[in-house]
Amino acid sequence: MNNSITLLVIDDDLTDAKLIKYALAELNVSCVFSHFTSYREMLEHLRSPNCGDPCVILADLNTPEMNGFEFLKIIKDDQILKRIPVIILSGSSAVADVTKSYDLGAAGYIVKPIDYEDLKDMLGIIHKYWTVNKLPICG
Repeated sequence: MNNSITLLVIDDDLTDAKLIKYALAELNVSCVFSHFTSYREMLEHLRSPNCGDPCVILADLNTPEMNGFEFLKIIKDDQILKRIPVIILSGSSAVADVTKSYDLGAAGYIVKPIDYEDLKDMLGIIHKYWTVNKLPICG
């Protein structure tokens, strides 16, 4: 079993990204963590030759310039990138947002926890699932 994942986080809120990174460290999660503040920046990274094999993307639904729906359309239409699991991590619990995310190929949809301990629990579950789940891109 692979105990480490490469986790890419897209969130324009620097505090949220720092909390995710801090919670992962507190959980002693072994992962390569990269944070991006825009989808365009992440797409450039994903298409670069030295990107490596990202295992999971945690994606905020609402960011300036491009939103999660647009990103899902782009990544799921790309023959190389479409296998990367994208979990939407959003403040929205609207059924329309959840449905549209899955329709566009999201691997999951999680409403951002407000409480730090709940965030830690959520990240622990995500880590456990994606380290036991066999992915075509992460070995």
